[in-house]
Parts: sequence; C-alpha cells; structure tokens
Amino acid sequence: MPLCLRHLVRQPAQHRRLLPGRRRPALRRVAGRRPRPAQAQPHEGRVPMNAALRLLALCLAMSLVLAAMVGLHAQARRSGTEIRLETEPVDPRDWLLGYYVQLQTPLHRIDTRDLGLMPREWDTGDRLCLRLEERGAAWTPVEAARESGDGGVWICGRVEYRFEMTEFEEVERQTESGETVIEQRPVEGSLHDVLTLRYNLERYYADPETAAELDTLRNQGRLRLIVSLSDSGDAVIKGLEIDGEDHLDTVF
Repeated sequence: MPLCLRHLVRQPAQHRRLLPGRRRPALRRVAGRRPRPAQAQPHEGRVPMNAALRLLALCLAMSLVLAAMVGLHAQARRSGTEIRLETEPVDPRDWLLGYYVQLQTPLHRIDTRDLGLMPREWDTGDRLCLRLEERGAAWTPVEAARESGDGGVWICGRVEYRFEMTEFEEVERQTESGETVIEQRPVEGSLHDVLTLRYNLERYYADPETAAELDTLRNQGRLRLIVSLSDSGDAVIKGLEIDGEDHLDTVF
C-alpha cells in the first residue's frame, strides 16, 4: 500500500459539528444521592374521611336549624292568644312563590287621632305595638306604644307608610264685588297621621284554585283571619274562618 494511503487510514475520522456552538452535555453522577422512589398518588374520586365528616356535620346542623324553626312556628301558633280579624284582601301572584291572597285588616290602617298620638311622632320602619280590646266581634286598638306592655293583648308591627291628613271646613267669603264664595280652609289643630302597618300577616299562600275561591269569599264578607299572638306581640297566621267554620293550617 502506498505511504500516502496508509497515513490516511491510521488517522481517526474527524466529523464536523452539526450545530455550531452546541455541545453534548456530559452526564454527571452526584455522589451520595439516589433517585427518589415514585410516591403513590391517591385514587381519583376518593373523598378524604375528615372532609366527609365535615360535610355530614354541616348537613346535620342545617337540618337541626330548619327543625327548630318549624318547631318554634308551631309552638307560637299553639301557645299564643287567639284573635279573629275581618279581612280586606286582594289576590295577586308572586312569580317566585306562587299564588297568595294578600290580606288587609282594620289594624293595618291606624288613625293616630284615635289613640291620642302626636303628629309626626312615628316614621317609616318604626316598631309600633297596639293593645287590643275585644268589642263585639272585632278587636279594636285602644293604646299604642313602641313595645308591648305587661298586661292585655298586644300586636306589634312595623310602620310601612305615614300619611299626613288635615281636615277642611267650608267657609263663606264676600268678594269685593259683593259675591259670596265658599272656600275650603284647614281646621286648626286637625293635622294628624295615618299609619299603614305590617304584621307578617299580609300573605296567605294557596294554589290558584283555592286563591280564587278565597278571593270570592273575601268579596262576600265570609272570610276572617285567625291569628295567634305571643306575649311579645308577634303575630302568626293560624288559619281562616269561613262562614263561621274554622280551617286551621297544619305544620306537620
């Protein structure tokens, strides 16, 4: 073999870099470190035990609260003082809660003169309690206060609206031409308030057919509201009196 060819065969092959400026990273072994074993992952969809217990306790607490509310409502209906009120309802519809009869009684509109109250003494949102006396078949307010008293039957509500009312009288007046004219003049000292109250008695829910029937009975004057009053004056609907017959609501 010629010397020139023998020299080329003995030299190792020198390859050019494929990418300029890039070197293959060298593998290094760090002393004293071992690869960590793979940790077991929890099964998907499994709820930890403590979370399940917390959820169960929350559901139990909510159930107890609802049961207590129903129990208190039933107790208020059974133990309160019972009164019966004439009604003047209308029959609208609540799109969220369904059909109901909107009830209004003589106690929903109070003339402050009848109770000796001063004008502008009460305002919207104020708490107003009325002491009632039974006169014939009606319960009439005879006293007003901001809180219920110790004796008697009391009903408490909130002032929804306040209207100022003034009485007028007709007075004759002679004009310069000699003509007689009649004028309306306010009566001195006649300014007083008329209050519209809310007692949590304003809605009686029923299905559409029953609501329509109650509306007819209302117009005929055959419907009365049965109310239970607590010692503090809180009012709860106990049922309806129709043609002298009681129709009491049941909680359970």
